[in-house]
Amino acid sequence: MLEKVNIISSEAASKMKRAVFENYKLFIKAGKAASQLENTMHQIHNEFTEKQRVMNTLTELSLFNDIITDVSASERAVSISQVDEKTENLPCSEHSGISATQLAELVEGASVLVGDSSRRVIFDGDLRELSMNDFTFVCMARVFVLTDTLVIAYHSQSGSSYPYRLQSTYDLNNFAVANFPPMDRLQTPNNAFKLIVFPTNRLFQTETPSDKKRWLTLLDEAMRKYRNTNSYVASNLKSDSHITTNSYDVLDHNSMKLSMLPPKVSAEAVVAGHKALSSTLPDCVDLLTPIDKLDLSAKKNPFDDSHETVKSPMAKVGSHKSRHNWLWDVPEDLDVAISERNFQRATNLIVKAKESLNQILTGDISKPSMDTNIQSSNSSTPGQISDTVDHRSKTDWEKLSKRIERNERNLTESLQYELVSAACRHGAPKSVKAAVSQLGLLGKASLAAELFLVYRSQVMTKSLTHGVHQEGNQLIYLNKLSLTFHRNLAETAVEWCQSVVKPLGEILASKTNGISPQQFENICSLKFYSWTLDETEKFGQQLRVLLIDSHAVSFYSMAYAAQRIKAHADKLTELLSVDISSTLNRSLSRAWKRAADEQSRLLCEAVENRAKQESWETLSNLPKGEQDKIIADLLEFGILNQYTAADYGLKLTMSTYYLIRSLRQFIQSVHLLNCSELDLTLISCFVQTLNSELDCFERVSPIDISDPARQSVIIINLEFLIKTIVPKFANILNCSENSTIQQLVCSLKTSLQNIKGLEEEETVVVTTAAKKSNVVVDEEGNDVI
Repeated sequence: MLEKVNIISSEAASKMKRAVFENYKLFIKAGKAASQLENTMHQIHNEFTEKQRVMNTLTELSLFNDIITDVSASERAVSISQVDEKTENLPCSEHSGISATQLAELVEGASVLVGDSSRRVIFDGDLRELSMNDFTFVCMARVFVLTDTLVIAYHSQSGSSYPYRLQSTYDLNNFAVANFPPMDRLQTPNNAFKLIVFPTNRLFQTETPSDKKRWLTLLDEAMRKYRNTNSYVASNLKSDSHITTNSYDVLDHNSMKLSMLPPKVSAEAVVAGHKALSSTLPDCVDLLTPIDKLDLSAKKNPFDDSHETVKSPMAKVGSHKSRHNWLWDVPEDLDVAISERNFQRATNLIVKAKESLNQILTGDISKPSMDTNIQSSNSSTPGQISDTVDHRSKTDWEKLSKRIERNERNLTESLQYELVSAACRHGAPKSVKAAVSQLGLLGKASLAAELFLVYRSQVMTKSLTHGVHQEGNQLIYLNKLSLTFHRNLAETAVEWCQSVVKPLGEILASKTNGISPQQFENICSLKFYSWTLDETEKFGQQLRVLLIDSHAVSFYSMAYAAQRIKAHADKLTELLSVDISSTLNRSLSRAWKRAADEQSRLLCEAVENRAKQESWETLSNLPKGEQDKIIADLLEFGILNQYTAADYGLKLTMSTYYLIRSLRQFIQSVHLLNCSELDLTLISCFVQTLNSELDCFERVSPIDISDPARQSVIIINLEFLIKTIVPKFANILNCSENSTIQQLVCSLKTSLQNIKGLEEEETVVVTTAAKKSNVVVDEEGNDVI
C-alpha cells in the first residue's frame, strides 16, 4: 500500500512539473507577443501623429492660404551659436547638431518635434535615472538637449526599429536643475543632480563629478539663452508695425512650435472658410465659432499674446516688479517643503507670509517709490485705492490667505503626527524640540505643550512595558519598575523645561500680542502637574494588577514592595514639588484594604484547619533544635522574655506558635504600607482572627477536657492568649481601649471559666463516685465507720 502511495505521489509531482513548464512556455510566448504588439502600437501612434500634423497644416492652408514660419528662427540661430561657444569644452556628443527630423528617425515617438527647422540637438548623452525615494537604479536614460526642449528617451528593445523610445519632453521654461549633494555616504548617491518638474522631481546620476558639473552648466546656459531669445522675439513682435491687434499666436501641441497666423485676414475669407467647414462637417456646426459680419473687425483672437492686450490683473502684475510678488509662490513652495519634510522652511514661510498678508489686508503697508506709475494710475480712482494692492483686488489676496491657511493646517497636522509618533519611531529629543518650536511659531503653543506630554506618556508606557522584563524575583522586578517610572518622571520634568517652557516662552516674548510669558509659564506648570498626577494614577492601576489582582505576590512581599515604591515617590515629590506620594496612596488605598481583608480571611481559614488537626501536644515533645528555634522566635517577637520562657515556652502548642507568628507578620506588613486608612481594617482583621481561635477553644471536645494532661495544656494556652498575646498586639495596634478588643477578652475569659468549670464538675463527680464505692465496701464487710 505504501509503495502505491509513493508511486502515485511521484506521478503527480512529475505531472505538476510538466504543467508548470508548459505554463511557463506559454507565459514566455505571451510576453513576446505583447512586446511585438507594443512595438506595433508605437509605430501606429507615430503614423497617426504625423498624419494629424499634416491634416492640421492642410486645414490652416485651406482657411488662411498661407502659414508664416517661426519669425524667431534667425534670432534663435544667434542663441544657438552662443550656446555652442559655452559648450566647446564639453565632450562631443554622438548626435550633436542633428535636426529634429533626424532625431525623429532615432527616437521612436519624436515625430511631434518635427516642424521647426531651427530646432536641433545641442548635446546628448546617457544618464542613470534613480528613484527619489530609495535612490535605487531605475533605468539608463538617453537625454537630448535641444534648442528649446529637453527630450528624455529610453533604450528600445532589440526587436524595435528605433534605437531609442521617447519617454517625456520638457520645455526649457518649465523645469529647473539643482545639484543633489550626498548627505549620507552609505545611501545618498554621488554625482547626482535633480530635475525639478512640477509636481514630481527626477534624479539623474553621471559617471564623474566633472560630468555632473558639465551637465549642470550646459542645462543652465541653454535655459538662459532660450529665455533671452524668447524675450528678444517678444520685443520684436511688439514693435513690429506689420503686426496689428488682430494678429494672434497659435500653439501647435503636436509640433511643439509657436507659429504666427497672417497679420491680416479679410472678413470674406473667414466667412467662406466657416461655411466650407460647416458644409464638410455638418455634425460639428455647434462646435464652430459663429461669425458675425458686422462685428468681425472688432473680434480678436483668444490666443493673442498677453503683452499685446493687457486687461487682466495677472498681466498688469507681470508688467512691473513688486515686493509682494513672492507671496503668490508661497503655496507651491509650502507644498514642496511639507512633502520633503522640511518643516523649518515651511514654518518660516508661513510666518513671513502671514505677516505680509496681514499688512496687506489691513491696509498697513507702504508702497515703494518704484511703483510711481501704479500710484498715479490708482490716484485717478481714489475710491479703489483700498480695494487693490499691486493691481490685485482684495478678494484675490483673501483667496491667497485662505490657501496659505490650508497649507498651515497641513503643516500643523504633519507636526502633530511628528510628535505623536516620535515614541514609536524612537524620535530624538532634538527633532521633538524642533517640532514643538515650529508649532509655537505657528501660534499653537498650547497644542505643542499637550502633544509633548502625549509623546512623553508614550515613552513612559514603552519603558514600563518593554524596558523592564519580569524575570526572577518578583520584588526585584517591582523595584525596577518603580525606578523606571520615577526616573522617567524626572526626565520629563527636565525636558519639559528645556523643550517647552523655555523656547515657547521666548517665542511668546517676541510677540506683541497674546499671553505674557509669565502667564504661559503658569499654564505650563498646571499642565505638567495635571499630567504627572494622571500618569501616577495609571501607574497605580498597573501596580494594582501586579500586586493584588494577579495573586502572584504574598501579602508581606506586596507590603515590602509598596514601601520601596513609596520611598521613591517621596523623593520625587520633594524634587518636583508635586504630591506624587499622596496620589499614589489614594490610588492604592482601596486595593490595600481589599488585600488586608483577603489576608485576614486566609488567616481565619488557617486557624480552622489547624483546629481540625489539633492534638494538644506541647513544644516539649519536639526535638531540642526545633525547641530552641521556636523559643528564640518568641523572644524576638517580644511575646516571651528570659524569665517566662522556661515557664510558658515549652507548654505552648504549635497552633499557638503559628497564630503568634502569622499575626505578627500581618501587623508588620500593614505597618509597612503606612496607610492611616488601614487602621480600622487592621483592628477588624485582628479581632476576626482571634474570634476564629476562640471558636476553636469553644469547640474543644469533652474527651480532651476529661484528660487531665490535655486539659491543663488547653487552660495554659488559653490563659497565655488572654494575658500575653492579646495585650501585646493590642498595645502595638493602640487599640487596648477598643470595645471590640474588650469584648473579645471577655469572650476568652468566659471560655476559660467554662473549661475550668467543666474541670471542677469532673472532679466532684470523681469524688462522689469514690465515696459511693467506699460505702458499698463497708456494707459488705459490715465495717461501718
